Amino acid sequence: MRRNIFILISIILTLSLMDNIEASSGRVPREEKEGVGSPQVFREAAPSKKEAVRSLSKERQKKLETKRLQKEKELLQKKKKALNNTEWDIEIVPIGRKGRKTKDTLIFKDMKVFSKNLKNKRFSPTNYSLHLNQDGTLVWETMQTNQDGKIVFWRGEITPDMRFMRGIITFPDEEKNKDFSFKSTAKRILAP
Repeated sequence: MRRNIFILISIILTLSLMDNIEASSGRVPREEKEGVGSPQVFREAAPSKKEAVRSLSKERQKKLETKRLQKEKELLQKKKKALNNTEWDIEIVPIGRKGRKTKDTLIFKDMKVFSKNLKNKRFSPTNYSLHLNQDGTLVWETMQTNQDGKIVFWRGEITPDMRFMRGIITFPDEEKNKDFSFKSTAKRILAP
């Protein structure tokens, strides 16, 4: 009788040890109803609740990020359309040196921008790039060249309500850059 109890205890300990090894490897035995001696089939362990929540959270974050990017893209398109066919009177002031204020007009037409004053100096209308800051400010940037090979860089920021603009104009020079700030004084909508 003692020997039968010893064998039974040995079998229970061996099975328990095997279950522990299988559990630590991430595989869990699926018990069959056929009884002793039937082959054991293994399946991968189901993720813990914490892992499942983390996985759902990552999926939700991904969906939210995709939705946010889509809204941002739609807003950028809406503002791009609102900027096209507008004319902005601007006041230009030298940065870091004395000089007088000058006036100019920026025109956004056919998805290009140009300055009336620079057009008179043979600078052509040019494409511009747009992006949105987190606060809804629309930022546009471009580089214009003229037929003599001169270059001017523009960077403008338009308030979220699309009513005011400010920015920087840079005229690169071999000796030094000439930087100016500008701000809008009036805005008009042009016929398409």
